[in-house]
Amino acid sequence: MTDALLSASSDQVLAWLTALVAVAAVLAVWGWLLAPRLPKSRIRALTEMRDELYRAQNQKEFHVARARVFRFVERAVERLDLMKDKRANQFREKLVQAGWRGKNALVIYVFLRFVMLLASIIGAILFLYIFPVFDISNIAKLAATLGAVLTGMYVPNLITSKAIERRQDKITEAMPDGLDLLLVCAEAGLSFEAALDYVANETDQTLPEFSDEISQTLIELRFVPDRRLALQNLARRVQISDMRSFVNMLIQTERHGTPLSEALRVMSEDMRAKRMTKAEEKAARLPAVLTIPMLVFILPALFVVIVGPAALGIIDVFREMK
Repeated sequence: MTDALLSASSDQVLAWLTALVAVAAVLAVWGWLLAPRLPKSRIRALTEMRDELYRAQNQKEFHVARARVFRFVERAVERLDLMKDKRANQFREKLVQAGWRGKNALVIYVFLRFVMLLASIIGAILFLYIFPVFDISNIAKLAATLGAVLTGMYVPNLITSKAIERRQDKITEAMPDGLDLLLVCAEAGLSFEAALDYVANETDQTLPEFSDEISQTLIELRFVPDRRLALQNLARRVQISDMRSFVNMLIQTERHGTPLSEALRVMSEDMRAKRMTKAEEKAARLPAVLTIPMLVFILPALFVVIVGPAALGIIDVFREMK
């Protein structure tokens, strides 16, 4: 009996020792594998926190600097009375059509327009009269100065017109897809404003210009008492024929009680047909457009390849005859 107890106790002691050794081995492996990673993760977290603080500080400094620059611009515009220009309202409408509808857009545009005109005049005087770079006559200098003045006056208008044209092209391309999505929302039973809200949210990333105009119209629909006025503002902002047709269709639908889904389906098909027609017209013009590049770049190389060996053979024949 005593021997059995001794053997049992020795087996238990051996089992406990084995368990302790296993636990110690596991702890040693865990400490060897994971302990070095804990400081690295901590350092990484602290580094990310520091970078976030730096970004926030830099962003704050950028906003402060931008506010100072705008205050300077605003004071300069006020002292020079640049906002009293009769074309200020036209400038505002052009900026809205280009998508620059911030509250400070007009002030910045007028200031940059004045600065560009002043810089062109000063540059022409410096490089033509004070430090003459080109040896030209006085009449040519006067013509160059006039050209610099006209450039400074009309380059801002040209940039704005190009921005408006680019935005209008993107909205024109986006309208069939936007109307299809609006048609799906109307057939699903959504109200007109809910459908516009859904379309604006869904096209925010894929069709940003179209989504921006729809969002602006949705805001006006919620605050303007007359729905037709908000829709007419949309047509006035965009200034394209497809958008005017869309606005007229919405006004007529609301006035006569026509189902919106049917009108949207007909208009969407019509716009897709117009887009296909434009694509076919561009494809039909392609041979005429490629004529000049072919004459300038392809035909000379083709003549060299075809006529070159024959010309070299004729030259060799004449050499042998001599």
